[in-house]
Parts: sequence; C-alpha cells; structure tokens
Amino acid sequence: MNDLHLALPATIYRVSELEKKLEQLMLKIDTHNQTIGVQINQIKSCMVLKHSVPNEAGNIANIIVPEELAYSKGKKFKKGKTMCRATSNKKTEVVARRWALWKDQYNAGIPAAVIARAWGCDHSTILNARDMNWQNYKLKGSKS
Repeated sequence: MNDLHLALPATIYRVSELEKKLEQLMLKIDTHNQTIGVQINQIKSCMVLKHSVPNEAGNIANIIVPEELAYSKGKKFKKGKTMCRATSNKKTEVVARRWALWKDQYNAGIPAAVIARAWGCDHSTILNARDMNWQNYKLKGSKS
C-alpha cells in the first residue's frame, strides 16, 4: 500500500511534465506550419514564372499564361455604332483566378506593364485589379 501511495504522485508529476512538453511541441508545430504556409505561397508565386533570367529582349521574366485564363478574341459584332468582341472568359470565376495569378506575379516583383504584355491586355487592367485589392467586385459580397 505504501509503494502505491508513493507511485501516484510520481506518475502525476511525469504526466504533467509530458503535457508541458506536448504543449511546447504543439507551439513549435504551429510555428513551422506558418513558416511552411509562407514558403508554399512563395513557391506558388514562383511557379507562375518560367524563369527569372533576362533574355535577349531584356524582358524580366517569361510569364506562363494558362490557356483557359488567357483573353480570348471572340467574333466581332456591332453594338450600336461601336464594334465589340464577344469573349467567353469574362466569367466571375475566370476573372478571379486570373487576378489571383496577376497578384502572385505582381508580388513577385514583375512590373504591371510586363504582366500586361504577356497576357495581351493594357497595363491599366492590371493596375485596376491591384487597386481593387485583387478582389473582383462581384465576389466581394459573396460568402467564401
């Protein structure tokens, strides 16, 4: 009976020490997860770029433009007195994905003019997306 009486406090002490160590390890894991999250975002940004090596033309980077997100030139039609083009990739979801790529490219240090040249649009389009905090106004009110 005496040995059991002494073993219980020792066991309680060991369990409390293990709980403290477990808490310290959980904090370390959280810190590492945050660091890994930042690194993953940096890798995603870099994946958008083929290489950041200047080429003969002096461009800063060769930018990959996914075919499903690129501007598509539709058929011309007349709207009143103005000639317009029908495009199929101006849907809210497509624009949101395009803007997310532009944000990664812009945050990677690529100038808006270079991004616009690669995507075949005016640089003010990139700047407009940036000014809107890279969030499509149609998606701002929706729940995500």
